[in-house]
Amino acid sequence: MSTINQESIITRNTNVNAGIDKHVTSNVMVGGMQYTPAQLKAVFQAQTAALQASVASHKEWLGDVAAAKTAGKAANAVYSDLVRYLVGLYGKAAIAVLNDFGMAPPKSASQTLATKTAAAAKRFATRSARHTLGKVQKKAVKGDVTGVVVTPVVATATTVTPPGGPTTPAPSGGGQAATPSPAASTTSGTTPVTTTTHSP
Repeated sequence: MSTINQESIITRNTNVNAGIDKHVTSNVMVGGMQYTPAQLKAVFQAQTAALQASVASHKEWLGDVAAAKTAGKAANAVYSDLVRYLVGLYGKAAIAVLNDFGMAPPKSASQTLATKTAAAAKRFATRSARHTLGKVQKKAVKGDVTGVVVTPVVATATTVTPPGGPTTPAPSGGGQAATPSPAASTTSGTTPVTTTTHSP
């Protein structure tokens, strides 16, 4: 229950008891039980007393927590100083002495500036040797194409020559029509000859 709710309930009980003093002057039956005015007020007074005690206990607990934090900061600082004192006093044998105090040996010192600088230089050299690029460097790399000529394709009209050559008209003598001989190869350079046969 929050402090605000506790305070509101205490205020409610105080108002109820004031109303009982003003209007309840004899025994009353409430919820199937008979109460005298004093007994009825005692119900609400008991809750008020319990809430006030819990509020006081909560405030005391908050004070205890704050005192514990303050004492803890002081003790932790002295503890660290004591570990360093014992290490400085006993040197390499300090581990056994620290065990007697229930203390663990201090961790190794952090890297020096020179060590950090050397490690950073080594990482840079490794990236350069492996050609490793960062995000910004990758964005700067673009592909280029040179020496490419694009020739457009233009469609041309195609002339179609009908098959077969010219025919020779039939003679007037009633003879048979001339039969053309097979066309000779144009590669020989000669002109095809047409023969005519007459009946006796």
